[in-house]
Amino acid sequence: MKHPARWTSLTLGLIAFVAVGGGTASHAEAELPVLGSANAASGDLGDSTVDVNQVQRGAGGYTSIAWSVNIRSGSFNLVGMRNDLYLYGDHDMAGVTVLDEEGQVRYHPLVDSEAVCVCAGTFHPGDFVDLVEAEQSSTYWSSYLLPEDVATVTLEVPGFEPVTDVPVE
Repeated sequence: MKHPARWTSLTLGLIAFVAVGGGTASHAEAELPVLGSANAASGDLGDSTVDVNQVQRGAGGYTSIAWSVNIRSGSFNLVGMRNDLYLYGDHDMAGVTVLDEEGQVRYHPLVDSEAVCVCAGTFHPGDFVDLVEAEQSSTYWSSYLLPEDVATVTLEVPGFEPVTDVPVE
């Protein structure tokens, strides 16, 4: 394999994602648990929501978060979720961040040894959904390194209000 660090992180992320019943990084057809939810931040998306389905911490603080967008009107393009603070590779969702409200620390997605985001936008199957249309839902995952003492987080997905007080498993 050309990118062993990437595939190790990918494997951990996919294991955590499959645990919530997603199977792939798209098409939130299965009934997933909802640990927290938030409304769209702009009128363009109407009463659309984002849900956090799972926050699971593994060895060494590696934390995988599965989250779904539920678009009721308009459309939501995941391609535009870039991270303006750090340099990430193309075609990723590095703009999805996690905030530790208590410690006042914002966490950005993990990167592999080649500075590529370890998230659904980088590693995805052929049926990955970049554009979620009205009356569609889709599930994704992102990876972070959280300290052991962080018990709850706020997920920040561009285009939506923050999803607050989500417990870390």
